[in-house]
Amino acid sequence: MGDEIELKLAVTPSDLVKIRRAKSMLRNQLGDRKKADVVSVYYDTPARVLKRNGISFRLRRQGGK
Repeated sequence: MGDEIELKLAVTPSDLVKIRRAKSMLRNQLGDRKKADVVSVYYDTPARVLKRNGISFRLRRQGGK
């Protein structure tokens, strides 16, 4: 099983304009990417035992897998 990297970004509304302008530049550098619907469901106990211990349990569905 491969490593997974999750990147979360926060931007201001004014920065969104810059991001939209850079989108075509990034597409050229990264090449074509495929889009896929991903559904993630997170589970924990009613007492949130996993969260309190820094653990997350997620089931992810991507396409038919």
